Amino acid sequence: MNDTTSNSNKLSLYLILGIPVLGILLTTAYYFYVSSAELAVDTRNKGMLIQPPKNIAEADIALQQQGKAYDWQPDSQGKWTFLVTGSGDCLASCRERLYLSRQIRLALGKYQPRIERVYLHTGAPLSDDSRAYLAAEHPQLKIIESAGSAAQDWFRSEPPALDLLQAGRLYLVDPAGWVMMYYTDAHDYKAVISDVKFLLKNS
Repeated sequence: MNDTTSNSNKLSLYLILGIPVLGILLTTAYYFYVSSAELAVDTRNKGMLIQPPKNIAEADIALQQQGKAYDWQPDSQGKWTFLVTGSGDCLASCRERLYLSRQIRLALGKYQPRIERVYLHTGAPLSDDSRAYLAAEHPQLKIIESAGSAAQDWFRSEPPALDLLQAGRLYLVDPAGWVMMYYTDAHDYKAVISDVKFLLKNS
């Protein structure tokens, strides 16, 4: 095989590997630049855009899963994420959002394998009762923990400032770790499904 053929094969391989990444970047760019209120175009998103988005994969936060260090980007395996956050025990509001995230994922049908669900817990450790509830009701849920207020401090300090623990929020994170959108109690499940289906179809 000559050098020209070898270089051609390498270029083809790079193009094939780069297409999924390019799709994700273009889709995220659409939401933040084409769909932004600053441009005079019809907006598609139903959720609240976070502008600029915040990259949790690059945050200086010690995250753990089952006592082991959790590295967001490789450990998420390139999936989009429904992120529910909480502090203290997972009680009524927390349980409602986890249930909603589970039902929305189920409603996405063939797209389910591209979505994961994460519960990011900060502050004091979860009680045994909460852990038992989560294991029984949400066995596929990833429980990621950040001791103390590190995660909350990062969300508040890095612009735009967000209250990680504001009641009723469901965050959407792209495969590269960008926290890009959130939904409140004012959004119904159809709004989330509409946004997520658009993103998955175009990434």
